[in-house]
Amino acid sequence: MEVSILSREIVKPSTLLPAQLVEPLKLNLLDQLTPMSYSPLVLFYPNNNSAQSSSFRNISNRLKWSLSEALSLYYPMAGRVRDNYAIHDFDQGIPYLETHVKGHLSDLLTSSANASVLPKLNDFLPLPTFRRAPDSGPQVAVQLNAFECGGLALGICSSHKTHDGVAGSAFLRSWAAINADHVQNVAHPSFEEGPLTFPPIKSMPRHYASLTEDLWFGRGGEPVMTRRFVFGPESVAELRERVKKKALEKYSTRAEAVSGFLWKSIIHASNSGNPTLFTQSVNLRRLTRPRLAKHSFGNLVLFSDSSYDHHHHGGNEQGARVGELAMLVRKGVSEMDYDYVERLRGEEGSEAIFEYYERQAEIEDGQTDVYNFSCWHGLDLTKTDFGWGPTVWVGLSTSGAGGGGDDDDDAVPYCSNSVVLMEDGRSKDGMEVWLTLEEPVMSALENDVEFLQFASSGSAILPPTCAS
Repeated sequence: MEVSILSREIVKPSTLLPAQLVEPLKLNLLDQLTPMSYSPLVLFYPNNNSAQSSSFRNISNRLKWSLSEALSLYYPMAGRVRDNYAIHDFDQGIPYLETHVKGHLSDLLTSSANASVLPKLNDFLPLPTFRRAPDSGPQVAVQLNAFECGGLALGICSSHKTHDGVAGSAFLRSWAAINADHVQNVAHPSFEEGPLTFPPIKSMPRHYASLTEDLWFGRGGEPVMTRRFVFGPESVAELRERVKKKALEKYSTRAEAVSGFLWKSIIHASNSGNPTLFTQSVNLRRLTRPRLAKHSFGNLVLFSDSSYDHHHHGGNEQGARVGELAMLVRKGVSEMDYDYVERLRGEEGSEAIFEYYERQAEIEDGQTDVYNFSCWHGLDLTKTDFGWGPTVWVGLSTSGAGGGGDDDDDAVPYCSNSVVLMEDGRSKDGMEVWLTLEEPVMSALENDVEFLQFASSGSAILPPTCAS
């Protein structure tokens, strides 16, 4: 399934106010401590023979127009970071590529996902992802891929330097709403609250920049593998029931139950005997007093900590119980509360934020296995409608690779030991899980009989009837 680039151009905001052309937008402190890298999304749309009845040229031209309009509203997305302190040059715009895909979308979606589809996802993206990128790079890059059947794959690389998944998904929804003439669904951003709540430091000490890079990308080691697993509605329901009976008496969320099970399974697969640390991204917007605006721009997340040491639980690392681990997940998130976030705010909060990262680095320097979980299933990415209907599937990319960039994989460290929870395109009650683990751990997990009772990996993304 060859992907051929047809064109490359830069899309700029349709309008900018004079102040936006002159006044830089300060980063917040959490932005400053986040290394530049790109997070991937590939949104797949079948040819529905109505909204996509226009030619590819007309579809692409409208997409560029709506993107230009969205960039006027989200103007920092069109800028460039300078000196790890502020975003400037909002008229620089973002790369926009058009490609032709030799093949049919239905063939891709009915292939065995891990074996056939995941390696191809990188070709649908305009930049390398999950690796260190130059600070001077664009905040977003877009690649529109057209299949021979008229189906589309929209590849988006989004800079984690300037915004998190909440802000990025708001921009994406707004772009889609403009394209579909659903302007009532546009999310209007707030750019001032992040830097006011977590003020930036004019000259960030190099020590902290290096420290956070090591936390994000690691220091090398075993090669890593990315795999996609699907937890169907029945599996999720059974795991939630197990957790409720054993630990969380009233209820358990899908994320808690699946996370607890994944944590247990990874402990078993690694068989290292080390203590493990489970981290989970927490949206800080809802934890400030008063709350930050829902669409506040920037990186406004931190990771909660939950730890498990089998030496304190009977000495058998395979004896971790799903309910016990799910309870630890909930406890870790609950400890990042209003009082904790209050200590991080303002000029005085920088020391507490630095202490947070120092503590993380100290843990990862020791004999502790750390796994980083992110929940994307609440971002409603499958509902992103550009006027072509909802997505048929949303993909990420495999670790350390990507289109449009240098393929010298040895030159850049990869994100590893990461877990992303996504919506299941087949069912609102199921869940997709994207795991990036060291190869020996992944191989053991793929042969774990209990794990495979709940998680499927070798099946097609969609049955043939849903993928045409």
